[in-house]
Amino acid sequence: MVGRDFVAAAPNRCWGADFTHVKTWAGVVYVAFVVDTLSRRIVGWPAATVKGAAFVLGALEMAIGQRERDQQPFRPGELIHRGDAGSQLGLNRSSQHQLPGGIVGAR
Repeated sequence: MVGRDFVAAAPNRCWGADFTHVKTWAGVVYVAFVVDTLSRRIVGWPAATVKGAAFVLGALEMAIGQRERDQQPFRPGELIHRGDAGSQLGLNRSSQHQLPGGIVGAR
């Protein structure tokens, strides 16, 4: 359980996530981001013209890939992910929206 305690003892132990929108001349663009709470580094950041479960889960997939490229992969079961966007996008803990690669979801 993360609650409001976003302090991590090591990299890839606690990631926070959210998304926002930006109005442009061409329309609205949504940007999701995943932050490693220890380093405060943004490790995943997709952009899209529509928001949905795949969009937010894409931020996690990007973060996983980025950390592997940095040779700092997370260990399954050690990483807790906390995001506020779940209820807005219909994400839940059912098998339909499992977090990838052994990431533990927190409220």
